[in-house]
Amino acid sequence: MNDVTDTHTEMRLLGQALAVLREEAKLTQEEAGERCRPPFSRQAWHAHEAGRVKGILEPDVQRRLLSALGATPEALRMARQKVAEHGGSVRIAARAAAGMRERAGKVYELEDQRQAVFPLQTGDAVLVYPTRMPVEAIDELERYLSMFIQTARSRAAN
Repeated sequence: MNDVTDTHTEMRLLGQALAVLREEAKLTQEEAGERCRPPFSRQAWHAHEAGRVKGILEPDVQRRLLSALGATPEALRMARQKVAEHGGSVRIAARAAAGMRERAGKVYELEDQRQAVFPLQTGDAVLVYPTRMPVEAIDELERYLSMFIQTARSRAAN
């Protein structure tokens, strides 16, 4: 594949991901466009979703579009990944992304423990912790999680 094809493919995937996020926000293209600052017309919003506007590759344009939806760059990245995984099907990707959000931060009650599930790009992160935790134990857990995150960042950088 050449650079032009790669660029067009990325524009298409990001546009479809934007459509997924807009549908999740339960907004029409016109409503989403009106929320932008400065506003976009429905046609301009549609052109972005259709992957016909090169600006969708630019972070500042993405932030502007996402702010209209109350979404984050991470949400766009995840929706783009789902669209790519599902062969460009916006509907299937939207259902998959909704399933991830449904599980995000879900807490499941076990006998004397709780289990929180956080879906990540590479798989679920699961945290199991006691049902009753004094403040000191929460502080201790916070320190351990901080050390874990530092170690994970260090390993990811290598």
